[in-house]
Amino acid sequence: MSLPQWTTEITDKTVDGEDQLGVEGVAQSYQQTILPGITTVTDHARYYSYYAWIIYRFIYHGDPKKLVKNFRGLFFKRHEVALILSAYKHHEQGSPFSGVIGSGVNNIKVRRFWGDRNIASLDQEYFQNTEGGFGQYYHIAMQNMDILLEAEEPRLIYRLTDRGKRLAEAYEASIKDTSYFARLEQNEQIAEISEDEAKDYGHVGCICPNAIQLGKDKDLILDTFFRFDLPQDNSNPHIRRRNSLGVALDLVARADNQFQRDMLRPALYIGEYRPGLRYDPSLELRDWVKRWQMVEVRHIFTLGLQSLWAAFLLELNARNDITKQEWAEWLNSRIIENNWNTSVENVSKKICQEAGVSANFNELRKITQQFFLLQSELDEYSLYLKANRNQTNSKLLFQTGAKILLQLYLRFYQDYSTQNPLWKEIASKPRLPIEQFFKSMDEKLKTDKWSMTEWTSWVYQEYIFEQHEIIALEKLRYQEYDTFKFYFEEDTFHWPTGKKNYREPIRLAANRLGNCLTMLVDLGLISESSDGILSLTQEGKNYYKKVLEGFRQQ
Repeated sequence: MSLPQWTTEITDKTVDGEDQLGVEGVAQSYQQTILPGITTVTDHARYYSYYAWIIYRFIYHGDPKKLVKNFRGLFFKRHEVALILSAYKHHEQGSPFSGVIGSGVNNIKVRRFWGDRNIASLDQEYFQNTEGGFGQYYHIAMQNMDILLEAEEPRLIYRLTDRGKRLAEAYEASIKDTSYFARLEQNEQIAEISEDEAKDYGHVGCICPNAIQLGKDKDLILDTFFRFDLPQDNSNPHIRRRNSLGVALDLVARADNQFQRDMLRPALYIGEYRPGLRYDPSLELRDWVKRWQMVEVRHIFTLGLQSLWAAFLLELNARNDITKQEWAEWLNSRIIENNWNTSVENVSKKICQEAGVSANFNELRKITQQFFLLQSELDEYSLYLKANRNQTNSKLLFQTGAKILLQLYLRFYQDYSTQNPLWKEIASKPRLPIEQFFKSMDEKLKTDKWSMTEWTSWVYQEYIFEQHEIIALEKLRYQEYDTFKFYFEEDTFHWPTGKKNYREPIRLAANRLGNCLTMLVDLGLISESSDGILSLTQEGKNYYKKVLEGFRQQ
């Protein structure tokens, strides 16, 4: 059995790090390709016009030299803190409003900002980035949305496009009658805000759906998102975003008024909202739904590897040291306790039999997709839910990781073998390409003697140990911190010195269509009931219809 080729303890202090196998980033970059301008942390539509307005104010009412150093820090911070305080006051009497950057989980920070005073300072420490949420999350997104341009030279402020300027002016028109804005007009900057001013400003300036409906910028934001002025052309990033927004609308529309947010992933990956309720996409959007299914394929592939990785780390953390021989014995014991001490083909057939599917291995690669549905609770998504509830159970995580990888291989073998172009669009991307995983499986399965012990050893070596070394070395080299979870010397794995606890969440990376749902609720295209049911509004139905018409007019 192969083991790590190089690794040693470098420092006596390590940090957690994220994506320790480097497998999540590929799906995230692909999402940016098919949904430009919307990231996993851009989840309120009005931020696009709000941040444009802060830049607009700096250009026309701030530093006459337009120096970006004078925009960062105090000027920006006071504007964003005013929004944070006002959004809190606007929702103080109802349910907490989430997603306000800098307000803290459940508004913990902003409650402290106010305390029991009637006037709050705008000079609060709320965010490390000197350009707040704009610098951290929205800067590049706003460029991709044709709102923002880079400065003419590095020392100057960013430039607004014509669209960005119109958005800023529309937001300003929305708040021009507030007492907060009146004081801003009289003073280049203000350092505090009263409770009455905050409530007044929050009523029309908040990023929530109610305030947007009162605003002058809503239609411009919608136009920026959908760009119906442009003809259907998948090479255009604005059209790719429109098509993906169409998938979000389609998911809600086709659920027959039963859609809830936690149905997003199973609908895309398996084709079921819940057991017995199928997701049948509109014909025009099927290629785009397939692209979003591929996002989930990558996420599930990631989860399978992370589950095996977590099982190993839990054991290493518990023992502190594991010799090469002990590692081989550990793997073998996991195989035996699951009655998997046979070939990969036989184990695959056994897993399928549990779901009520009996066939030879070649036939299983053609039909499995029809059987591992939600009702079985043996599908990959249900396995994720179980693993998520048992994140410290190394035996269950090992079993889960192996099952997920084998079932994913069977479920999508037809896409791989027929070289479906939409499959290849993401499956062939660098960093552990799924296409190569399938190809390697194919080659090794040409003999029915490939055992589960050999298979799991191969997965751990090639897709876990080696990848963790590569990623940890990259982080050490380029970011100068140590994320190694183990070091290997003299045929022994060692838990790093100074690493006191274990934290590697079993998670599915964020799907940006979830952010789209929130934004479309903000913009009034989707309504959300008190019990979490999402449905299209009349305006949402009109936009959905226009997205579909765009495909028919190609």
